[in-house]
Amino acid sequence: MAKTFKRKGSPYYWAEGYGPDGSRWRESTKQKNKRRAQVVAESIEQRRILAARDSCSLAVAFEMLRQFKAANGRSKSTMEILRLKAMNVMTFFGAGTDVNAIDKQAASEYMMHRLTSGVSKSTVKKELRELRQALDRARDAGMYHADARDMWPDGLVNVGTVKSRVLSEDEAFAVLRLLPERWRDHFLCYLYLGVRRSELYRIFGRDVKLW
Repeated sequence: MAKTFKRKGSPYYWAEGYGPDGSRWRESTKQKNKRRAQVVAESIEQRRILAARDSCSLAVAFEMLRQFKAANGRSKSTMEILRLKAMNVMTFFGAGTDVNAIDKQAASEYMMHRLTSGVSKSTVKKELRELRQALDRARDAGMYHADARDMWPDGLVNVGTVKSRVLSEDEAFAVLRLLPERWRDHFLCYLYLGVRRSELYRIFGRDVKLW
């Protein structure tokens, strides 16, 4: 709860309290009467709480993403990649920037800044992907009010996109014929069972039933 106090050199009572993030704030109530000053102090506190709920800094958004990834058991290397990419993003925009101020134009400016610094488009895409995930976390918390997909720069839409299709039967058997003999049984298992290599290696005789 906000408290009031007399500040040296001021004729008014001042309000003091702590925000949702733990930071202390002080603000003049513009009141000389202590009882009225307390009412104003409580009003100031409520205004600050509501403002904090409606806004979110980049630093807070990335921290929410970090906690989300940590809770889902992401590796240390993944967390380190997040830290480095978040640092690059916050160096450009500012750690205290409101996430709602980041739009497509801002993201495009970031892309151009990084490209002129000699960074590849693939790297920029990865950095903005972390930013988009951070914005998604902020949105889930009710602090980001747009769709993070809308801020994606046009220049990165098709970067790193791999076009793939399923091989035809003739193509699959053409690959089979080119493989070393020791890998052909593996390939047939992948082809007909649809398993990954790690899954195939975990199959034992007791797991196979022949009718």
